[in-house]
Amino acid sequence: AVEIAAEVANALVATHARGLHHHAITPGRIFIADRGADEGAVLLLDFGARHLGPPLALEGEPYQAPEQRDPKRASPPDGRADLYAVAAVLFECLTGKVPPIGFTTPPSAKELRPEVTDELSGLVAQAMMPNPDDRFQEAQALFNALRRATFGMEKKGIELLQAGLASAPPRPSAAAKPASAPARAASRPASAPAASAQALSAVSKIPKPA
Repeated sequence: AVEIAAEVANALVATHARGLHHHAITPGRIFIADRGADEGAVLLLDFGARHLGPPLALEGEPYQAPEQRDPKRASPPDGRADLYAVAAVLFECLTGKVPPIGFTTPPSAKELRPEVTDELSGLVAQAMMPNPDDRFQEAQALFNALRRATFGMEKKGIELLQAGLASAPPRPSAAAKPASAPARAASRPASAPAASAQALSAVSKIPKPA
């Protein structure tokens, strides 16, 4: 989910640079290509959906920035409203909860899902600040933060895996009586000498490093 959000933020870097804002980002408008040359690519669809009428506007309300729901706002929303929406979608992916509306303090993903890292929970909260001046100011900044969070999650996963392996008890070895000489001879495959010769021959053909 974090990598997908990062790809959406990266797409916004390009569209915002051209003065194009989405202002209607919802989970249903984020697709992953499943065929062709773009298979696996994250696609952000329906630019201009905010102009298509009340039903679509209501569908995206939990992901709309507060300034988009404020009819008294003097200036129109800018690209920071898109960054709010990306964080709101990510919040739902991390917690399974639709983002609340009308809060004064951003919700904490970590309170709902303790396994979410502090860094990731913090950046989601920052991008969902009610005041756009308190959020990430550019899509590039959000993209960079999401990439750092992804790296931190991968590092934490490796550390937990290493800790688990280090604390795992050793496997008990099966106790068995040593076989007698005749038994060992009888259990040896007839092709063992040939196999050993083939292995030695193969190893001898491996070029030595310069």
